[in-house]
Amino acid sequence: MDREQKAKVLAELGGIDEGIYDSLVAEHLNQTKERCLEMRKFLSDNDIEQVADLAHSVKGSSGNLRLQGLYDAAQKLEQAAKNEDAVTSLSLLLDALESENNICIGAE
Repeated sequence: MDREQKAKVLAELGGIDEGIYDSLVAEHLNQTKERCLEMRKFLSDNDIEQVADLAHSVKGSSGNLRLQGLYDAAQKLEQAAKNEDAVTSLSLLLDALESENNICIGAE
């Protein structure tokens, strides 16, 4: 996220301090990494409902922090899980979510 985008996000969030926002984002990215590992486990156990629940959680937090790429990836995964798509499709969507999370971590 460039400076202009970040300033817009901070303003949208009521003028939150940039340092606080950065801390929240860092914590969210770490939690998302952990949630992705959990989703992999649930996926291997064919517990698609848990995958949908965790994707929903990631989606909500990502949306609140205005992390659009993560939000979009989590939304696609959640919707596919709710539609009970094939495990292979869900695995590919989880790959995309993990990739987006890694991009965000690298951008910090």
